[in-house]
Amino acid sequence: GTGGAAPEAGVDFPPWLVSRPMSEGSPLPFGPRAAPGDVCCGALVKYWAVAAGSHAAFVQYATELKTWDHASGVLCVEESGGSVTDAQGDPVRFEGRVVPVDGSVVCTAREAADGTHD
Repeated sequence: GTGGAAPEAGVDFPPWLVSRPMSEGSPLPFGPRAAPGDVCCGALVKYWAVAAGSHAAFVQYATELKTWDHASGVLCVEESGGSVTDAQGDPVRFEGRVVPVDGSVVCTAREAADGTHD
């Protein structure tokens, strides 16, 4: 970015996505001026954006996931070479219809800078 201009996704911070509306108080991992991107639809579209490399990361804030809503997206990210963990860095595994996760699911693209993975 330049001078006092607003930060720009892809220039000043990596483009990223979040699962819930900002009005619900979603954390801002890249700072208060680095808002998430906006894509339509549900989580699968966001997982796909990370798998395809158009976004560096996607954070799904939840304490449990419904397998049918998330397993295919997690698989897409992992098969693309990206990373999917819970907030503590543990793998997300779907062993039932509803799967508990520790705080959130964090997906990062294979192309993401090393700092994004942290």
